Amino acid sequence: MRPLVLASVVLLAACGSPPRPPQETQADRLNAAGSDALIAGRPRAAAARFTAAAEASRSVDDRAGLSRDLHNRGMALLAAGEAEAAVADLSESARLADAAGVEAHDRARTNLALSTALVHLGRLDAAAEAVAVAMLAADADGDSSLRARVRATRAAIALRRGDLDSAQTDLDAAQPMCGPDDGALGAVAVNRGHLRTVRGETVLALADFELAAGAFRRASDQAGIAAALEGAARACEAASDRVGAAERWRRAALVPSGGEPARQRRLAEAERLDP
Repeated sequence: MRPLVLASVVLLAACGSPPRPPQETQADRLNAAGSDALIAGRPRAAAARFTAAAEASRSVDDRAGLSRDLHNRGMALLAAGEAEAAVADLSESARLADAAGVEAHDRARTNLALSTALVHLGRLDAAAEAVAVAMLAADADGDSSLRARVRATRAAIALRRGDLDSAQTDLDAAQPMCGPDDGALGAVAVNRGHLRTVRGETVLALADFELAAGAFRRASDQAGIAAALEGAARACEAASDRVGAAERWRRAALVPSGGEPARQRRLAEAERLDP
């Protein structure tokens, strides 16, 4: 059974087809409620619901369900600005997914999410290891849009390391794999925007960030919208458009992603650029 993708959270499907006991049904309902809260921009409320779901899964020793719950709580914690806690949850989710024999598609998504959280912490070597695991699982599954997301994340790591050629290669390969998946389209476009900003192609970069923002809005991905607006702000500043940059930082500050520290950082960037 394929997972449901809600915002940037992936609800990992538990293995097996027998009827689910009441505790597991409750975990399913709690995960759905958590996803609704995350889409609404309330990551801490989402994390609380995913915690309750994890308790329900533990009560019946459902390792696949617990892997799903911890994945989702990790994504909620990341949205709340708690990257260290997110890494802990996502690492345990990946371990449980392996132990429970969760299908390749879901293992790829968890390791991809782990890689994203590690990039937030600047732990690039660990992020590269996680994305390599995600790549193997995504290639085994055969979902082209998932493989596009993995390559976009690998490109982001290459950009952080200053390896522009590797980033370009991955983004070129990822683009035709996206299909109609708005999340994949946004991930490729936002990283292509970063690459073009580094290369001084600010007009093209701004177009990529606008494309990414639109894709992420359609996917209800708050973290993606914030990333696209921040990228556009940096591209504007690189083009000496301080007014445009400040305006985009303020728009990014309105997006409920990254918690209060992220909001304050975005507002400080806007103030720095004010005349």
